[in-house]
Amino acid sequence: MTHDILGIDVGQSYTAPTTGICRAGPVFALGTAYADYASRSAAAKISLADRLDMLALDGPLPRDLSADCDVRACEKVLLWGAFQKRCKPGESGGRAGPRGQALRRAACDTARQFQSLTKGDSPARFPRVLEQRTIVEAFPNAYLAVLLDESAFSVERSDDHDKSDLYYEAACSTGSLTTIAADLSFGRRAFTSVRDHDERAALVCALTALGVVHNSYVAVGAPATGWIFLPTWSRWKDWARRQLIENRRRWKKEHDDSLEVWINGDRFTGDMSLPE
Repeated sequence: MTHDILGIDVGQSYTAPTTGICRAGPVFALGTAYADYASRSAAAKISLADRLDMLALDGPLPRDLSADCDVRACEKVLLWGAFQKRCKPGESGGRAGPRGQALRRAACDTARQFQSLTKGDSPARFPRVLEQRTIVEAFPNAYLAVLLDESAFSVERSDDHDKSDLYYEAACSTGSLTTIAADLSFGRRAFTSVRDHDERAALVCALTALGVVHNSYVAVGAPATGWIFLPTWSRWKDWARRQLIENRRRWKKEHDDSLEVWINGDRFTGDMSLPE
């Protein structure tokens, strides 16, 4: 069965094409667009008759796309320890600064643009921020980082080389991206030929969406503030597994038991141990 999925790296500009778009399935499209729906839908080759099996956005998606959002468990748990220097998200909940709030608004606006084109039902089991809508939150930096050995983070980057581009290139050189793509029947994509930063991020968002469709994912977060979706647990490197386990304990100690980790459709809460 061919799934129709869309990955969007949310850009906020109406004057420059900073939104990355990657659609895969019956139609394949990879490119950039402006922040308006017309530009984005054209880049994705989407018509009003289409229905997406899954949409993954690189941007904060709190429950019900709420304008007000408490401190987000998914952001905090991916902020501590080794994640801090490697792939921390910007905070968008609680007393987040203007940048975090602006990104949250942009992500929620993007979800609203496309929500009517997403399917209400899905054979996949996953936590939802919008009931009856197949929309999830992606985070390409962390998606790529957890696939890499610790040695990958010792490489110094130049000022003109974004961290996510380094991770993307490392994941290409180690074969991690092609392995994930093969796991998900993504097709033979020439990942190494993609040079544009926004297109790369959109491609990772598309892999995120396809992973959820296949029940092959990790989601970290809480019902009230949303979840970040990442690769399936079996593909995580040991350092990332250890750090998430440690951060779960810290969250429980400092907050409560509301944190959830979903792995391939199974929900882990409280003191439930994650798989080895």
